[in-house]
Amino acid sequence: MPRSRSLKERHSEELLKLKASTRLVVMGAAGVGKSSLISQFLYDKFNERYRETVEDLYHEEFEVNGGTVHLEVLDTSGSFSFPAMRKLSIASGNVFILVYGINNKNSFDEVVRLRNQILEQKKDQNPAIVIVGNKADLENDRQIEKDDVELLSYQWNIEHFETSAKNKTNIDRAFKEVLKRAKLPTHLMTSILTRQQSLPCDILKSKGKSSPMKEACIIS
Repeated sequence: MPRSRSLKERHSEELLKLKASTRLVVMGAAGVGKSSLISQFLYDKFNERYRETVEDLYHEEFEVNGGTVHLEVLDTSGSFSFPAMRKLSIASGNVFILVYGINNKNSFDEVVRLRNQILEQKKDQNPAIVIVGNKADLENDRQIEKDDVELLSYQWNIEHFETSAKNKTNIDRAFKEVLKRAKLPTHLMTSILTRQQSLPCDILKSKGKSSPMKEACIIS
């Protein structure tokens, strides 16, 4: 007769489950505010100055029910100059946030292309995707109607949020939804969890110049 597991053994198994690493990839056209969304979510900071991203990787560890959850957030380039890098980003991602600016119709067209590319590349993996319309504070400059995106996202069975990185509107809701779809604890939020150690990892620091990839920035 098989030996029943002790409470301590079952608890250890639960902790091991919580230590799995998940990579969230944030994608979209240049200038839609991907980096600002990540900065607000992870660090409650907003930078008015625009800096073109090549690719940045952030590592965060969260304490959840006595265990540790390791989350990687990949901030990707919005440039069309890096198709191979974009393909690699999709291949390495577990969950995705696709960002457009409500003031830029072309940026939503890019979200449609990205969604199609993710589904084609991931095929039967059924990746978790959330669509974010950023820059909701620029209502007077709106080029994309919310109802149109809501209808399309409903047809795709994808959640859609309009956010403002500047005002931190709906950012926690959007990130929480994509993490929920990834089957991570839904309370994996910076506002209610104890942040352990986190530092940004710049994979490629400046436009046109590469630097060696840094190792994980978690400090134990």
